[in-house]
Amino acid sequence: SSCFASVSTAAALATSSSWAAMADASREVVQKLQVAEEQAAAIIDTAKKNRVAMLRHAKDAAEDELKAFRTEVEAKHQQESAAKKSSDIAADLTAATQKELAEVKKDYDT
Repeated sequence: SSCFASVSTAAALATSSSWAAMADASREVVQKLQVAEEQAAAIIDTAKKNRVAMLRHAKDAAEDELKAFRTEVEAKHQQESAAKKSSDIAADLTAATQKELAEVKKDYDT
């Protein structure tokens, strides 16, 4: 009976140490998962910040490009407008000169 008791005690110790080992292993797995989750959250946070920074940079670059384009178009428009205005003045002056010349010629012929 004493022999049987020591075998059952040894089996109980083996079982309880086995349960303790499994509990320790479970805790270790849970801790590893928590560390992995924290690392994943940090990676995601960094990716979000990088994405926002890239979008901001792209927006700024697009605005700079648009500003340069507007300036170029405005300058071209001003140049064309000035050229048209001066050519209209020249055309008006030529027409007025031709009209006066025709009147002088008419007066001379009559």
